[in-house]
Amino acid sequence: MGKVTHEDAANMSVANKVSKAEWKADTTHLDSQGNTLEIARSATLIVAANDSSAKSKAGADYVCNGVADDVEIQAAIDALTGGGTVELSEGTFVLAANTKNSTNVCIYVTNDITLRGQGEATVLKLGNSSDWDVTASGGVITNEFNNVGDNPFNSHIIIRDLKIDVNESNQTSGGRITGTLSAISFHKTQDCMVENVHIV
Repeated sequence: MGKVTHEDAANMSVANKVSKAEWKADTTHLDSQGNTLEIARSATLIVAANDSSAKSKAGADYVCNGVADDVEIQAAIDALTGGGTVELSEGTFVLAANTKNSTNVCIYVTNDITLRGQGEATVLKLGNSSDWDVTASGGVITNEFNNVGDNPFNSHIIIRDLKIDVNESNQTSGGRITGTLSAISFHKTQDCMVENVHIV
C-alpha cells in the first residue's frame, strides 16, 4: 500500500472529488495507489449550537436550531449505544424541560458516556418558562435509573467543560425551579465525574 497523499481540490477534476458525506464514510478514503483505507470513526459525535460558527456546524453530526436543543443532544447520546463522547460546540444550547418517569429532565446520560463542551464557551441554558412538575425531582442533566434494588444502575459518566444556566429569573414563579432544581443529578451511580462545570 502506498503512502497517503493530498491534492488541492482546486487542481482536481470533479470526478476525483468526494462529497462531505463520502469523506465521512469509512469506505471512500483511498491511498495514493487507489486502495481503500479502513478508517473507522471514533465513538465521538459532535453537536453544534444554533449560534456556533459555520466551521463548527460544518463538522457536526447534529446541528441545533435554538429551540429544544436537548432533542439533538439526546439523539447523539442515544446513538452511542456502546458508550462514547458527545462533544458540544461553542455557543448556547437552549433546553426544554420534559417529564419522563416522573422526573424533570432535559438530558439523560447513561453508562460510559462523556458529555463535553468547550469550557465557558459552551452554555446549556434552560428555556424561559419551562414547565417543571412541582411533584417531581430531577435535573437539567441526570442519568437513567430505576428504583429497584440498591445496586448502582449507571457507571462511568463524565460531564465536563461546560456551563449550565438554569435561567431562574425567567421561569414561572412557584415552580420547582425555585431553589430545588438540580443542574446535575446522579442516582445510583458509581465511578462518575463532573469536572470544570460552571453552574449559574
